[in-house]
Amino acid sequence: MRIYLLKMQRYDEARANGVLLYRILHRTLLVSEKNRKFAPRNKRLANIMVKKRPVWGFEAFETAKNYSFFQIIEQSCLCLPAMSRKNKLRKFAEILAFPNVYECYNVQEPSLVGANMEPVEMKGVWHRDHFKNDHPITLELACGGGEYTVDLARRFPERNFIGIDIKGNRLWQGAKNALDGGLHNAAFLRTRIEVLSAFFAPGEVSEIWITFPDPFPRESKENRRLTSPMFLERYREVLVPGGLVHLKHDDPHFFRYSLRVIESDPRCTLLYENQDIYATPMLYPELGIQTLYEGKHLAAGKTIKYLRCTIS
Repeated sequence: MRIYLLKMQRYDEARANGVLLYRILHRTLLVSEKNRKFAPRNKRLANIMVKKRPVWGFEAFETAKNYSFFQIIEQSCLCLPAMSRKNKLRKFAEILAFPNVYECYNVQEPSLVGANMEPVEMKGVWHRDHFKNDHPITLELACGGGEYTVDLARRFPERNFIGIDIKGNRLWQGAKNALDGGLHNAAFLRTRIEVLSAFFAPGEVSEIWITFPDPFPRESKENRRLTSPMFLERYREVLVPGGLVHLKHDDPHFFRYSLRVIESDPRCTLLYENQDIYATPMLYPELGIQTLYEGKHLAAGKTIKYLRCTIS
């Protein structure tokens, strides 16, 4: 076993790497602020050994965030293959400085941090504080690599777009593409979709795109489907009355389920559905945007389905 120690040269590097090390620990261990110890989250991590000696260079971050950092013996804490670990750590470090990314680390007590881990309050002020305009806001839920968010932002500069996903390493690609392309109308939010109303005020969102989410085929997990009645209520909390919801998917069972839910809700109106968008000329050109998963589904011979509806 060997000690995992991040070496830093300047204060800003110390602070960024301090955040990075905390994120690594937070993903694998429960942090107890009271006794300043790390408690194993499961039996697999029960044998992690911690030497209680502060890592050099973390004092400034430690004071600001009220956490202590220790040298971690690299046993179970970092379980990724070397190359995968290196790439993820690089993305985690880079995304901390992205000005178009906001992250929520605790959905039980939702709050956001922006670039350089600065706390921010965005609910109700996305137009004013981030986009600096009053253009309508569209969300892409479960955005993955953000292909739709970035391409929609490029096609419709008169609108604002926010891609939302729980996986930070996925958001990194979309956020980087938006920055490289100079797309100031594209932003990204790392959080769970269940807490949308913690970050958006009623009527702050005009449209929602749902692109190839997990279909959760087991009936016991129906409430986790992003078109379940529970999630439609979440969307009502942030959408303008009569706001648009778009769904694009390959799974026929999930698509039929979504149609049933929408048609059974008296406050939803189905405007359009297509069981195979590539079989005929597209009524809406933006349907031609392809995500990573859509490309895989098409290569496997699957048909791509689409619907749009309004929610009041």
